[in-house]
Amino acid sequence: SYLETIDEFLQHWADGDAELGAAHEIVFADGTNRATLVTKRATLVTKRTAVTAAVNDEETGRGDVEGKKSSLLARLGQFTDRVRGAFAGSRWVRALPEMPSLSAGQPTIIEALEDADNTWAEMNADPATPAPIVLAGGNTRAMFRADIDALIAAYSTLTKAGKAADNARERRNDVQDEIYAILKNYRQVFPSYFVKGHALIASLPRLTPEPGATP
Repeated sequence: SYLETIDEFLQHWADGDAELGAAHEIVFADGTNRATLVTKRATLVTKRTAVTAAVNDEETGRGDVEGKKSSLLARLGQFTDRVRGAFAGSRWVRALPEMPSLSAGQPTIIEALEDADNTWAEMNADPATPAPIVLAGGNTRAMFRADIDALIAAYSTLTKAGKAADNARERRNDVQDEIYAILKNYRQVFPSYFVKGHALIASLPRLTPEPGATP
């Protein structure tokens, strides 16, 4: 609710400045005035937009990873079924990786896929294998390898997007902290511009919500 709260303070500040008159506006010791808060608000809007864009990039990256991961794990399942069925009792069966769950972490997923890829490559190169293994849909080992590399790249993109989103949030938070300090100082200094009991003192905007309210 930063923007809504800032707008309340800006309106109150404008009313105060108007009543005090030109050359008597409310100015802090460091030169901060209403125009300063207007500028900070605009900066906050920009930072909030940057957060939204960064989060969207992260969500897009996560969707890309999930799609690639799901497809590869399905193909891994097809490969292990083929090996167990066509090469039962062989060393190839014993070399198969355990099937990771879709929710498993990146290291577990990639390790299982790399393991299967190595086994697939060795089987294709083994003279005892009648022909290179091709799965349903014409999926070859080369395609499997390329898709693993694409998943690794997608994981990297997601990691970078996550960090970019974190950085964008921190930049937004920095501006919010600066604004909070201005609003707090405004509430402290404002009463000194008017006599006790003045209507504008009584109508000072709240910096925190009422007890029990959702900010």
